[in-house]
Amino acid sequence: MATIHVPGTHSTLAEAVEAAQEGDHIQLTGEVQAKELRIRKPLEISGGTISGDGAFALGLFADINIHGTEISHLGGHGVVIMAGSPTLAQIKMRVGATAIACGQSASPHITGVHIQGCSIGLSAQDKAQPHMDNCMITSSGSAMFFRNESGGLISSTALSSGKMAAVEITDQASPTLAGVAVVAGAAGGFFINQQATPKIAGCLIQRTGLAGLEVTDQANPEVDGLMVKEGMAGGVFLHGESTGTYLEMEVHDCALSAVEVSEKAKPEMERTLLKGGGGGGLFVQDEAVLESIDLVVDGVLFQALEAAGESQVMLENAKMTGSGSFGVYSRDKSKVQLVGCEISGGREWGVRIQDAAVLAMEGGRIDDNYLGAVLGSGGGQVLVDNKTELKGTQSMLERSGVTRA
Repeated sequence: MATIHVPGTHSTLAEAVEAAQEGDHIQLTGEVQAKELRIRKPLEISGGTISGDGAFALGLFADINIHGTEISHLGGHGVVIMAGSPTLAQIKMRVGATAIACGQSASPHITGVHIQGCSIGLSAQDKAQPHMDNCMITSSGSAMFFRNESGGLISSTALSSGKMAAVEITDQASPTLAGVAVVAGAAGGFFINQQATPKIAGCLIQRTGLAGLEVTDQANPEVDGLMVKEGMAGGVFLHGESTGTYLEMEVHDCALSAVEVSEKAKPEMERTLLKGGGGGGLFVQDEAVLESIDLVVDGVLFQALEAAGESQVMLENAKMTGSGSFGVYSRDKSKVQLVGCEISGGREWGVRIQDAAVLAMEGGRIDDNYLGAVLGSGGGQVLVDNKTELKGTQSMLERSGVTRA
């Protein structure tokens, strides 16, 4: 294996790549030009600054190791990877378009890369499987975009985006995001649509202009550990015909509803905490169906749970405390089933039900709400069993139309 110096052994990077044998090391010094340079043999490239020209700077089609360098191309794309398992390590990139684009069956390893100024930080399409860890991306558009049947693993990476969602996952893409943090995104955090099936674990989304997590169409994500904080348009928005499982999810201090479920979405949630903020806790409407176990809603400004339209909500072991309005507000033709739930410490009624809505309680209690336990009107029905504890004056209970099973 030889070491080739640029400049030195060769005056340009293109000449060095042409002359190099498999396994050779090309050592760069200073600024080196690269215009749509396609590399099809396994080489090591390090040092210097690669200044791009044309549509892209580098095209990688083999197991190439590029490390300890800088890549600059404000007028185009940075690195296009279409084959092999190349490695990009400890690189600083300043690119105007897409910094790293992966396609076909490429499976690059990207570690310690710092990307700035791009429209998209990482793009994956076809069946590409990028593996990225310990990176940082600051983008004017999306930090990451997955489409087609792409996947891969993104871990311990920080993102900040501009006018697009920090991460968009579409088509049948199925990446795993583990320990990804989105901070100060001007738009949304994660946008998952079409038939995408990503896995999300241990991620943080904070201070986004839109919803921290939005899932729509027929998307079916698996979430196991997600914290959303300070979303200006709410925390989590699930709509379309999306499904998915959401475990260990926390939503704090969002301007609108912490979680909104609408249209025909059918998510399943377990061990969820919704706390504080300028809106309500759960808002379920249209024909959406929500099943939740071990939900905690604490200190939201409006209702802990609002059900509307023809939605169906089933909560087991939920604890809804300190709401600024009703604990549960059920209206229209919605149906709410509460099993072993507690509603307490609200500033108005524990339960408010109206129109043709139906609420059924099995066990649990409604206690210490400022105006009383239950207020019903306009044909709404409240069905409770003998194990359910309602604390309010007798006159309040009579007016509410509560039926004991």
